Amino acid sequence: MSEKRKKMTSVLLRNEGKTDVKIELFFAESWPQAAGAGPGLYRLRIDGQWFIQGGEKYTFLAQDGVARLLASELFAGADPQCLVEGVADLPAGTPVRVPTGEHLQGSPLYNLSRTATPTIQGIDGRWYVGVILVGKGTVMVAVDALRIG
Repeated sequence: MSEKRKKMTSVLLRNEGKTDVKIELFFAESWPQAAGAGPGLYRLRIDGQWFIQGGEKYTFLAQDGVARLLASELFAGADPQCLVEGVADLPAGTPVRVPTGEHLQGSPLYNLSRTATPTIQGIDGRWYVGVILVGKGTVMVAVDALRIG
């Protein structure tokens, strides 16, 4: 049966000496009841097969994951199953402590907060998450700088 959801775009890669690879991107919002779906995420279909990570029913990727998948197909050889590895599991609403940069009697001070966005990988290779800070709104903070809980 043909997919009824409207695809965002499709990419056809033609490598010399290799068969064509067709990659179709769909907005994650097209699966509102699926776990992990949300704004800014995409579901991919590669040569008519849904891209699935780790045996889950649905896999949604952020833009950086889509870019790595395209790069792996473009350069043929990288394993696309590693695209989501290394991402801290910090769903929106996770309680975190954000360092203020200040110290009291030699001990660092923290603001109590909650995560507000999915984690994303920055251009520097570090993972970031949006946290809500009083008076500042949502601020992107490196995951490795946070204390969870």
